[in-house]
Amino acid sequence: MAFPVDPQLIATNLRKYPNAALRRLGYGKDDMCAHGFRSLASTRLNEMGRWTSDAIERQLAHVDSSAVRRAYTDGAEYWQERVSMMQAWADYLDTLREGGRVMQMWRAEQARPASTTANRGR
Repeated sequence: MAFPVDPQLIATNLRKYPNAALRRLGYGKDDMCAHGFRSLASTRLNEMGRWTSDAIERQLAHVDSSAVRRAYTDGAEYWQERVSMMQAWADYLDTLREGGRVMQMWRAEQARPASTTANRGR
C-alpha cells in the first residue's frame, strides 16, 4: 500500500532536520547552523593548502554555476584527492577532540580579543 506524499513537504522538512538537531544539542540559532559546518570545512580545507579548490567544492557537493561544466563533471572527479582530504579532515577533527589547538571565534560585530589583535601577521 502506498501513501501519497507531498514532495515539497519532504524537501522543506529535510532542510529543517539538521538545524533542529543542532538546537537539541544546545546550539542557538545565532551559534551554528547546518550550512555553517560546510563553510567551516571549506575555509579550513582551503587554509590547509593541500587540495585544489575544485576538489574541495566537489567534496562539499557544491554545484558548479556553469551548466556546461556541470554536464561534464563526474562524481568520481578528484577521487584520490578527495579521499586524502577526508582522511586529513578526520585526523584534524580527532586532534580537536583530543584537546588540540582550538582557535577562538568571534562575530564580525564583536571586538577582537586583544591577544588575537596583537598576534596578527604572525
